[in-house]
Amino acid sequence: MTPISRTPNARPNLTRDEILRVSADLFRKKGYRGTSLQEVADHFGVRRPAIYYWFKSKSDILLEIHQRFMEMSTAQLNEILEMDIGPHEKLVRIMSGRIDMFSSNMADLAVYIENESELPESALVQVREVKKSYLRTVEQIYREGVEKGVFVDVDSHIAASIILGMTLWMYKWYRPGGRHSVEDVTSAIINFACHGYLKPDNLPAGLSLTPASAEAGGEEGIGHGSGRPQR
Repeated sequence: MTPISRTPNARPNLTRDEILRVSADLFRKKGYRGTSLQEVADHFGVRRPAIYYWFKSKSDILLEIHQRFMEMSTAQLNEILEMDIGPHEKLVRIMSGRIDMFSSNMADLAVYIENESELPESALVQVREVKKSYLRTVEQIYREGVEKGVFVDVDSHIAASIILGMTLWMYKWYRPGGRHSVEDVTSAIINFACHGYLKPDNLPAGLSLTPASAEAGGEEGIGHGSGRPQR
């Protein structure tokens, strides 16, 4: 039997979205540098030119994964900002929205966090600016809550970084389809963010929830998923 020749057109219905999805999975499992475009092509049973039809390079794939992820995050945030609701409800919706989005895009989230440093310098500047803008927006929401007497008066940069970090790192421990549902995770994170882990009647005597000074929180030291985590 004559073997079927695999040509660049062996998958005429190959889509950009499919390539991004498979690439994100491979980048997460093998690392960006450990993954070749040939492996992406092999997954679809095509030659590399079929991938080049959509993307000029592996770097272009990585950049689009970042761009799409940021666009989804920013669109979700802007939608919440347009709502006529208070700062507490805004933060709750931000956290629940992020958890829902992240749980459906775990590979993209992992690539977004761990492979930022692999981006071209020009793109890296843009990506980091979008992240900073997102963080500053959440800081403003927190400050609004403090001014209204709803939130504990701590440095808004620290508060916003903690709140976002509680959802950002879920790709490390959450397993879709596992014993914990997205609703379980959402409930746990929001409860921890709003109430902490101590029951009110177990709060140690003399423990203040409002520090005398919150000057330690600056732009440095606490990131918003800015680059590969230290190992």
